[in-house]
Amino acid sequence: MVCLSGTLSPVAGRGGYLYPAPLQGSDGRNGTVATVIQFDQGGRRFNYRVAGVAIHDGTVLLHRANDESFWTLPGGRAEIGEAAEHAIRREMREELSTDVEVLRLVWFVENFFNYDGLSYHEIALYFLIRFPLGSRPIALSEFKATDGNTRLEFRWFPLQEETLANLPLLPSFLPSSLRHLPASVIHLVHRDGSASGIGPL
Repeated sequence: MVCLSGTLSPVAGRGGYLYPAPLQGSDGRNGTVATVIQFDQGGRRFNYRVAGVAIHDGTVLLHRANDESFWTLPGGRAEIGEAAEHAIRREMREELSTDVEVLRLVWFVENFFNYDGLSYHEIALYFLIRFPLGSRPIALSEFKATDGNTRLEFRWFPLQEETLANLPLLPSFLPSSLRHLPASVIHLVHRDGSASGIGPL
């Protein structure tokens, strides 16, 4: 079974591989089919996410959805056939109506956590990004946006570990790690509040 945008669809196996049937997406983009890379198996969900690390004047941009109790770095799910760098640019255009400069990949994270009744296995790529000077995200300290039917709240927070941890900011390795970005790509395995460094890629 393959899950696209939260709906299960039976698929036919060919040569040992599974090919998803097209499904109507829930991203609100003019009725297009959303082929995001996500699938469910029982009470478990695999998710492939890209996220942007935007740092400006000693602050970092975070967002939360639908008045959630926690904050995350902005981003979203990659689509089938889409390169990760393209995915983060697309997500920023969709959510913030602006282009971004993708500077480099910072973390490759295998993230394991529980949310909304599901046990998640998430692969997440975190990119250092830069907004154009004078763009909306740079000009405002906080603002709101929508992504389909999801209401998003964006806010710049100071890069202080205690402040970020108390929000809380998830995954929980971020409050300390954001203050000292690695010089090269780091592979992390993160499980429910603990992260183990595998080392540079």
